[in-house]
Amino acid sequence: GLPAVEAVAARSDVAVVGVTEENRDELATEVCRVLVEASRGARLDLAALRLVDDVPPAGPFGATGSALRVLLLGELASPAGSDYRDRSCWLRLDPLLRVDRPAGRLAALAEHGLALWDVARDVHVPGTTKPRPTLTNDFHAFAAAHPSLHTLCFNGRAAAAAFAAAVPCDNGTTTLAGRRMRLVVLPSSRVSPEDD
Repeated sequence: GLPAVEAVAARSDVAVVGVTEENRDELATEVCRVLVEASRGARLDLAALRLVDDVPPAGPFGATGSALRVLLLGELASPAGSDYRDRSCWLRLDPLLRVDRPAGRLAALAEHGLALWDVARDVHVPGTTKPRPTLTNDFHAFAAAHPSLHTLCFNGRAAAAAFAAAVPCDNGTTTLAGRRMRLVVLPSSRVSPEDD
């Protein structure tokens, strides 16, 4: 992660909290409970927050093992537990996969030999705003574990540039786990047109 962010997160008076749509109400109750106890003279015990979590990046989602042929990559990581429900990529993927409800998305990816992941793995440091990515996922290990993977598709130029900054690329290909992979840059699903 970013050294300044890691330094703050390591302090004993800082709680790193992963907030999701599913846990936000319970988390608000927990934070209030700890603060009320502290206001009554109790030691401020941030470790007592039941929902404090380091929230590692999520994914990949979709096809696994020998069924995986194409990896769809976004630029920024999603927090664990999010299963990419709120990602802009679904605006384009849902019609292509003929998915009409979020619950069917991951099964549809797997059925088509696709997996969804991100180039960056350390973007979502809980309790912070989104810093720029500094670490990427281990694509060499991922390719080694998925021998039928042959194509990486990027959700926009920013995702492709982040990948190319970490993994050597040459004329629309790269080598991962000793195999040549085709690289395809797709139009970004973000609202901002400058990423296309």
